[in-house]
Amino acid sequence: KLILIVLMVNNNSFFFIGRFISVIIIQISMSIHARIQEISDRRYYVMMQCLQSENKIMQQVLTEMIPPSFNNVIVSTKNETEKTIPIKSYSQATVLYSDIQGFTNFSSTRQPKEVIQLLREIFREFDKKLTKNGNFKLDTIGDAYVCMSLNPENICDMAFDMQKIMNNFESKSHLGLLLR
Repeated sequence: KLILIVLMVNNNSFFFIGRFISVIIIQISMSIHARIQEISDRRYYVMMQCLQSENKIMQQVLTEMIPPSFNNVIVSTKNETEKTIPIKSYSQATVLYSDIQGFTNFSSTRQPKEVIQLLREIFREFDKKLTKNGNFKLDTIGDAYVCMSLNPENICDMAFDMQKIMNNFESKSHLGLLLR
């Protein structure tokens, strides 16, 4: 937009200084626009860094929870419109359900934060043994830990490892919690 400022000097002589002011306004406006664009670019960069970080965490969690054969299929079909997972048949599979005996009484007398912290600590140790034994975590439901293996011997090793973890935990804490 062109802004004209007219000054009267002597007898009807006009000086138009509008063009000068227009140039200044355009430069200021371009400077403001550039600054806004810079801020926007910074926000976009930070947002993308956060998204990439969250994506890495999600991929790690998926890798730990889902058998590698299924994880590869999910990753390879991520950009396709129709996702198909091949059906596989296994001659044997074993599921392990565990439960912490005494947990209901324990949790009824503690703060929620303390209960969650305890479960997180125990389940973290279970998770470490999980991949060592070639098993896959299916779910945690309250104080129940559910995992599976295609090899029954692996799931037996996992059960013994879980018992050892709970026995070590109980010998340190004396909370009266046992694994069944």
